[in-house]
Amino acid sequence: MKVIIIEDEPLMAEALEEEIRRIDPSIQLIARLNSVEATIDHLSRHGFPDLFFSDIELTDGLSFEIFRRVRNHRPIVFCTAYDHYALEAFSVHGIDYILKPFSSDAIRRTIQKYRTFFPDNNTQHPDWAALMQHLSQQQSASQKAILWHRGEYIIPMNIDDIALAQLSNGQVYVYTFSGDRRPVQYNLETLAGLLGPDFYRINRQFIINRRSVKSVAHYFARKLLIHSSIEFKEPLVVSKAGASAFLQWLETG
Repeated sequence: MKVIIIEDEPLMAEALEEEIRRIDPSIQLIARLNSVEATIDHLSRHGFPDLFFSDIELTDGLSFEIFRRVRNHRPIVFCTAYDHYALEAFSVHGIDYILKPFSSDAIRRTIQKYRTFFPDNNTQHPDWAALMQHLSQQQSASQKAILWHRGEYIIPMNIDDIALAQLSNGQVYVYTFSGDRRPVQYNLETLAGLLGPDFYRINRQFIINRRSVKSVAHYFARKLLIHSSIEFKEPLVVSKAGASAFLQWLETG
């Protein structure tokens, strides 16, 4: 099996490569690429692998753009911190959706899934209905609460009470609809994977609950500015690259 990794964080790409090689030394890594344009250029010159492992939000756009601009029929495993892209991932030949930080078991399961659905490297005729069911189930799975550490106490916090989360000076805080601000012991990537499909990571600093989006306005450089239903002073901005996906998520909720 030949694999390409698309990931713009070098340490994450290296960790994923090491994990894949450890699980199955027979797998050949033919390229590690870090952007939409670099991947399109590589594929145009060297052709396609049997399987992609791809992040979604890259420095120059969403990786979905790659698979819409080239004629790709190869399966893709998306490795990302954002669970709200799951159904869109299926539309571009995604066969699995792994939330960061990934585990060895998750990588092992997805390699086994590839071998199950694509025996003898038959990438043209998978059981897409079964794969769609899997992705739908994976997207709908979410927790009911997260844990808040307060001194010697560990307190469950209902996810429905959370309006948004912020990374500030290395600490993640959640803001509730009742106006509380609480520090939590999760990084933003892990928290994004726990909160479920009603939450959206709008940028590297914020995750927002759908119910806290009061309105959205056009912002400079084709970005979007979110007006929250809770009192919050800092601007909540969606990048140009993420604007279309954010509006789709908002519309389909």
